[in-house]
Amino acid sequence: MPQSPISAVIAAALVLHTGMSAAQENTIEDWSWIVDHYEQAGQWISSCDHRNDNGIKLSRCYISLVDVFAPRPQFGAAFVFVTAPTPASLRYEFRFEPGTVFAADGFALIRDGKPVWHLDTATCPDLKCVIEAGAAQTLASQMSREGELRIVFSDTHGRTWERRWPNAGFAAMLVDFRVALTQRGL
Repeated sequence: MPQSPISAVIAAALVLHTGMSAAQENTIEDWSWIVDHYEQAGQWISSCDHRNDNGIKLSRCYISLVDVFAPRPQFGAAFVFVTAPTPASLRYEFRFEPGTVFAADGFALIRDGKPVWHLDTATCPDLKCVIEAGAAQTLASQMSREGELRIVFSDTHGRTWERRWPNAGFAAMLVDFRVALTQRGL
């Protein structure tokens, strides 16, 4: 059965999410997830999916943004997944391509031309930046207002990039995400 474009985007995000070596091992499992909820506002997507794992139904919901900033042969992509480890908490996971080097102060939330939040990229082992607990709640609050995440970096091919992810739509997707979690008892 062919995959829908939505499933293909989510599967591509999952491949990035799992990491390249794990992705090679889990590709069949990643494609077995069936999307049962999908909403989009701006670049932000709120979705839920499920699959059957040896008779047990597994379900998950998340907010995502996938930014494919360079095509093959010098492919480049970055993404963020927002999940809820518990009903009252959030967890952000940002992932970047191997060889990414962030500029000084290269990861910030900008509002009215000024940084209102900054991530110390030295805390991102293996180019995986995780924000949890109170820090995740603070970021969600900041992202629910005007502004944009600005990420400045160079890639493994020596190219310099400035990526801007507008917050527009994030607040609506956060509400949608929380409703979807509640509806599924997650």
